[in-house]
Amino acid sequence: MDHKLQLKELLLMHNLTQREAAALISSQSLRPCSVRAIKSWLTDVSNPSSRSCPDWVVPLLKIALETRDSTPESP
Repeated sequence: MDHKLQLKELLLMHNLTQREAAALISSQSLRPCSVRAIKSWLTDVSNPSSRSCPDWVVPLLKIALETRDSTPESP
């Protein structure tokens, strides 16, 4: 499965918006990640604004989700 499909699957499985995914990726990578970047990674390859999803995005988002899900919520 390519990175685009894995990213799309993670967003659906965890009910994440593109904005939430960008924030999680930014916080985990300590690098900026915009909603626009997420959109360009997810858009159809026939669209001129399509960009390939970098190799590091999906594993980093998985780590961010595990960290988020294992952190207890404050009262």
